[in-house]
Amino acid sequence: MSLETAGVDKSLGGWTKDHGDHANNLNYDMRFTIYLSPQIAKGQEVPVILLAVRADLHR
Repeated sequence: MSLETAGVDKSLGGWTKDHGDHANNLNYDMRFTIYLSPQIAKGQEVPVILLAVRADLHR
């Protein structure tokens, strides 16, 4: 699995990062967005929040 970075945006003092991958064996594109809080830039350990999950089925 190799994730593609589809976009990065500033949001609420942190960042949202859009990622995705194509699953050949299932023939679908997976996309998700994560929010990274501003504390990450300061080197603090923080949880990563999953904002959305979307699967585009090609059946």
